[in-house]
Amino acid sequence: MKLNIENIEKRLKEFFEYDLQITQKRNPLNEISEMILEEMGRNLVNANQKTFAPNIFRITIKKRDLMDKEAIESWKTYFTELILQTAKENQVSLAGPVHIQIYDHPGLAIPFQINSDFSSIPTGKTTNIITRKPSGKKTVELKNAYLITSDVSFYPLNKPIINIGRREDNDLVVDNIRVSRVHAQIRLIDGRHVIFDLDSTVGTSVNGQVVKQKELKSGDVIEIADIPVIYAIENEEIEGKLDLNKHTRLLKPASR
Repeated sequence: MKLNIENIEKRLKEFFEYDLQITQKRNPLNEISEMILEEMGRNLVNANQKTFAPNIFRITIKKRDLMDKEAIESWKTYFTELILQTAKENQVSLAGPVHIQIYDHPGLAIPFQINSDFSSIPTGKTTNIITRKPSGKKTVELKNAYLITSDVSFYPLNKPIINIGRREDNDLVVDNIRVSRVHAQIRLIDGRHVIFDLDSTVGTSVNGQVVKQKELKSGDVIEIADIPVIYAIENEEIEGKLDLNKHTRLLKPASR
């Protein structure tokens, strides 16, 4: 299926010319807009007799100084509405609220890179987690620990404090209505990671037990509401009888 974006392209042109006063034919935000719309059209999924488009867009930029910061924020707000309009005009559903996240990567070989993903398609089987790039200096010696997320990617715990929740400014953003805005936190204390539930509505569990705070061991399955992630430490054996492979398979997204 090819998305009809003729009306959207006209509105984008007007936005750049009249709102942002960008008149050149090619500008970074215009190129990124076109790339996102192409990414939407390439990654449509049929499920439950509906067509779903991705709702998560990660933009990696080689040089952020190519674009004005205020222009970026204005564009994000406006373009989010255009994504909703594009889905409506093409009679496709979005897999959740629209998330547009921008990262800097000076080592990128190309000026921009766009990746899209789905938060959750209502099959009852898949809920993806958005990971933000860790930032900040290491203030203490950190363990080589990481989380295995629902798309079987590895999120390194290389900050003393990792915030987890539904709000976009968390380090680990879990796009699920059951998850609180600021749900849980993983802290490095005396060389060990401890998870804290931050008075979330639904709660946080470790290996099936509801916890307020708990020291983590390699192989522990953390459930944020009912969304699982696995805590692991590099080169450390899994304690107990946890079948890590079983949980890894459980976390893999459904085939698209």
